Amino acid sequence: YKALFWIPDQVGDDKWNGFVIQRNKVITMNLTKREFGNIGENLAVEFLTKREYKILFRNYRIKNIGEIDIITKKNERIVFFEVKTRNVLHTLNFPIEYSIDKKKRRNLMKICQLYLFENKFISSIDWQVDAIFVKIDDRGDCKIDHLENILWEQYY
Repeated sequence: YKALFWIPDQVGDDKWNGFVIQRNKVITMNLTKREFGNIGENLAVEFLTKREYKILFRNYRIKNIGEIDIITKKNERIVFFEVKTRNVLHTLNFPIEYSIDKKKRRNLMKICQLYLFENKFISSIDWQVDAIFVKIDDRGDCKIDHLENILWEQYY
């Protein structure tokens, strides 16, 4: 997956949320873990909007439980997304898919249920939790994988 990794705020803008772009690639050197994660979340939003997901909320946080990175709606279904971003070199030793363990999935379910309750979605609405895995190499190229329904299926 190759993408233009920034949407300029104004004509002539050569930065994307503070990250310098060079020939449509993200320069990933010297970024904090949070900055690197933000790049992955922004790429995930771009990936999802191109696939006709409507973004409802980002970074929905419940104290002492955790957060949902992206909340969307598509075809009358609410889809919650957990986004994981890694440098490709790190995924060789620790596959990115293993970063969402049983405890994390349990907390994701709680957060989703609270979001649905707080936002008064009817109890019969369909919903699911998906994962977006963003792998970025040292050249700034990235690959995005979309894994569906991670709460109910056992993938790993």
